[in-house]
Amino acid sequence: MMRITFVAAFAILTTSASAKGLEQLSTQNPETKAESGEESSSGGSDNSSSSESSGDKKAANKNFLGKAIDEDLGKVIDKNLFFGTSYGWVIAKKSGADISGGGMTDFTIGYKVAMLNKQMTAYATYRYAPVAVSGEIETRSYRGIWETHFVGTRVSYEISQSLNALGTAEVGPAIVHMNATDGLPDDPDHETSGFQLALGGGANWDMDKRGGFTLGPRLSAAFGSFTTIQIGGGFGFLF
Repeated sequence: MMRITFVAAFAILTTSASAKGLEQLSTQNPETKAESGEESSSGGSDNSSSSESSGDKKAANKNFLGKAIDEDLGKVIDKNLFFGTSYGWVIAKKSGADISGGGMTDFTIGYKVAMLNKQMTAYATYRYAPVAVSGEIETRSYRGIWETHFVGTRVSYEISQSLNALGTAEVGPAIVHMNATDGLPDDPDHETSGFQLALGGGANWDMDKRGGFTLGPRLSAAFGSFTTIQIGGGFGFLF
């Protein structure tokens, strides 16, 4: 009886060991490894393809968005925005002072806000207008700058394809900077700031037949805390 039991146990152990050995051999089989590698490689390829597709979509979306922004910005600027500057001589006056002016250069930026009719266009404008002055204030010798930050409007009237007449109306704060040149301390009462109202006009000749570069005469008179009359010429760029 004991002999039969021992033989049966030995047979069970031998069968289990053989099964484990076959299983290990099966996993080490080159063909099995090759199949497993193909499946892994196939899965990696799918992931790589998916990543590339996602990257292409993102790039396409970015290019589309960038193009749309550029087109919208182009529409906003095209024939709407202009920069200009002018140079001229200034007659300067102030109550209670004997002041004289000299050369003056200003800077203007404007944006088209309305077509009043087929020939008239209105622009909203900002103009920085500093004026160098010198003279006497209450028997004191001074030299300084009157600078005004004008906001207003410019109306352009088309006379011909190459000529436009201009009219401007502006208002803004005037800031006075004066330094005594007689060696005595500056008097703060001689640096009183205020506001200016300016009216002007002129013309623009189209120099490149596309409206991009213009030249023309300018006349501007400002009143308020002091008086300035500017006569000169200006040029501008329309984008």
